[in-house]
Amino acid sequence: MAIVLKIKEAMGYGYEHAYWLNCPVRYRIFYGARNTKKSWNASIEIIDKIITSPVRNVICFRRNYVDIKDSIFGAITNKLYRTGLFIKFKIKTSPFEITYVKTGQKILFKGCDRGTSINSNEVTHGELTDFYFEEAYELEDYETFRQIDGSLRGAIVGDATGIPKQVTLLLNPWHKEGCWIYDVFVKNRLEDDNVALQILETLGRREWCDKNLIIEKGKGLYLIQTSYLINEFRDKEIYDKTAIEQKKRSLDIYLVEYMGFWGATGEVVYPEFSDKLILSRGKANSLTYKAFYIGLDTGYSNGENKPLKGGTPSAVHTAYVMTLCGITADTQMLPNNKDIEGGSIVAINEYYWANELQTEKKTQPQLFEDTINKLCEWLDLYQFNSTLLKGTIYVFVDCADAGSLTSLQEYARRRGLIYVKFMASTKFKIHTRIMYTRLLMSWSEMLYSEACPNLIREIKQCRKGDKGEERADINDHAINSYEYATAPMYVMSKKWLNFKQK
Repeated sequence: MAIVLKIKEAMGYGYEHAYWLNCPVRYRIFYGARNTKKSWNASIEIIDKIITSPVRNVICFRRNYVDIKDSIFGAITNKLYRTGLFIKFKIKTSPFEITYVKTGQKILFKGCDRGTSINSNEVTHGELTDFYFEEAYELEDYETFRQIDGSLRGAIVGDATGIPKQVTLLLNPWHKEGCWIYDVFVKNRLEDDNVALQILETLGRREWCDKNLIIEKGKGLYLIQTSYLINEFRDKEIYDKTAIEQKKRSLDIYLVEYMGFWGATGEVVYPEFSDKLILSRGKANSLTYKAFYIGLDTGYSNGENKPLKGGTPSAVHTAYVMTLCGITADTQMLPNNKDIEGGSIVAINEYYWANELQTEKKTQPQLFEDTINKLCEWLDLYQFNSTLLKGTIYVFVDCADAGSLTSLQEYARRRGLIYVKFMASTKFKIHTRIMYTRLLMSWSEMLYSEACPNLIREIKQCRKGDKGEERADINDHAINSYEYATAPMYVMSKKWLNFKQK
């Protein structure tokens, strides 16, 4: 019993109804703003379920198996060590699996990209009783969810608590249009309006529950939406002040990122962008930077503008775009007397080649040579910025194109650019990339030189997809290149240390 109390104390405020009042429902949907303890509390509850009921076994799902280690598996393992319970569990990483030594109960981990077949014989003690879907918004295919959900059947044998087998979805909401989670579970139950905003700004959460509602494979639904205020562990002095200021600068971002509302308004992806964020070439070149990063997008098709992975024998380049970005050092003044603070990100220059715009096609070796020539040109152009010539210069290449990365490194070596290192781009969800950019735009700390006309054009023209996609996958090569460059700067932008990447 002492163990349970310790776990409850670790969970903290705000989710009592969901976890500790034994809400007997089949489906639970936890959604809301970032940093609202959703995954934290779910991992604690999973441990508690295993310890307190000898028949329970849990499966945790992510869309992609490769993401499990740094998400739900890591969260549960972290809690086991922080609570001192790790000595009672056996932890495996190949495959990911956690076993309660006393009874043999298991916490299993699966990626929906590795099939959806669930067998009752996967556990040897007790039965499968609980499914958790972390980052459930990533699971775009409703049929995949239905197949998995359908494998969790029957009542819990040998458990007198009366709690049914449960399916829990954890997510940061985005577009409601075309989102099956919203359509099936949330629509007409928890709608976003001014009353909802008042509740979230006062209590930090709002809830909806119907224990008798029949949905899909079971009975009962519980919804909880959380705002940043529910996290009592936040740095209130910084986080709350930033939230208030964000509400003034961009209500749209505030509602999504701080209040946990669904989606963004309008079809424009970057509504915070304006001409005030554009710097002259001279001003961008004269700023002092503490770090430089370069992004490179290598677009391929089969000749019919159908996307392909790099390395495909029939693939041809549709675009080849490189963007030079810098993060500013000290506070510097613009001509209009506006300060550029240290940590502001500036798109300084670009190299843009698009197949459809050219009368003469280029071979891959020619494009590689152009890349190295442009790097040398930038080195000469910005050599007065001594930081550029110090240490390693990183070029982040589309992670789907390992072949180009290797070849470019060889081309650089031949030219004597031994301090230039080509690396695979960091993978971030499209939502994270968009919202981080919008956040800094709203604070005028994401700036663009006139030397990047194609990037500026793409940002201005960027729209959501016809099927509710967060960003249409068309004419976005400069944006992708720019995002590859800016991803490493996330943690360097001092004002945004509280903005989590996952």
